[in-house]
Amino acid sequence: MQQAPALTSHDDDEIDLMGLLGTLVDHKWLVAGITAAAMAVGTAYAVLATPVYQATALIQVEAKKNDMLGFSDINSMLGKESPSATEIELIKSRAIIGKVVDNLSLDITVEPNRFPVIGDFIARRFKPDADNTVAKPWLGMSSFAWGGETLKIFQLELPQELLSQELTLVSGENGHFTLLDEDDNVLVRSQVGQAYNQDGIKLQVEVLHANPDTTFKIVRDPRLTSILKYQKVLDVSERGKESGMIGLALESEEPAEAIQILNEIANLYVRQNVERTSAEAAQSLEFLKDQLPQVRKDLETAENALNKYQIRSKSIDISLEAKAILDQIVALDTSISTLKLQQAEMDRKFTPSIPPIGPCSVN
Repeated sequence: MQQAPALTSHDDDEIDLMGLLGTLVDHKWLVAGITAAAMAVGTAYAVLATPVYQATALIQVEAKKNDMLGFSDINSMLGKESPSATEIELIKSRAIIGKVVDNLSLDITVEPNRFPVIGDFIARRFKPDADNTVAKPWLGMSSFAWGGETLKIFQLELPQELLSQELTLVSGENGHFTLLDEDDNVLVRSQVGQAYNQDGIKLQVEVLHANPDTTFKIVRDPRLTSILKYQKVLDVSERGKESGMIGLALESEEPAEAIQILNEIANLYVRQNVERTSAEAAQSLEFLKDQLPQVRKDLETAENALNKYQIRSKSIDISLEAKAILDQIVALDTSISTLKLQQAEMDRKFTPSIPPIGPCSVN
């Protein structure tokens, strides 16, 4: 029986470069069209997308000096973690972020209603001729904001069922406005500067500059939701290991708002740090004041016991004896110095060359 010759197998995974090149040539217009479309979309996004800004701040954490009771020395001996880690958690705590939310009303979000896709781009390019001027509506579409619109809310309190809902504020003539809910039901009719308080809604608009019929989107979030939001977006980290320098960073589409938030966080942190240090010093001082009478009493008891022991054992105070001896030595040195000066004066007046005077004789 004869063995069949082995068939030579070809590698099916080989790439036919010429075939691929021919395919690209055959579909060159399709490839060029897809590439041009991708470039156009990328360019349009780069031009129309709202830029995101980042504000940064730097805080120096100084090492705690020794306190009155010496507890800082004990903590350093125990090898506790760097103080920067503690300060980072303090900066991001609810105590500070919550005050920032309250002071700057960050739980209230106000956005003008822009035209889809190109509305933000047109508003950014608007250059007002004077203060408080707004752009004219395009093609009569007055419900959209085209640039220069301003809405500042001084107070906004809503019932629980309206929290986190997107409300709509419609500007009117001469500072009047209307607030609508998600179903376009009228909630408030008021004007700028007038406080509204009815049906659990408290609203006071501070500033409103917009064309009539321009709409704004308003959302009032629960306080805790706003705190968690800014705790998440706020970046706090130490710049270098054990450097004591803490960096803060916050990204936002509104650069002025980001700067204002970081400044408020830094100011509140410094103020709270000073108040905390002052409170610790006051507590330590109060503790020492409470212990001072007992310490004085113990000292008097110890002095009385020492005096009784010296009287009983007829001992002397070594410190007083040493002081008396030193006083005698100083007095002797002073006398010796005086005598040396007198001797020098005598030597100047009576030199050794003068013969001595002998005894007198009577003839």
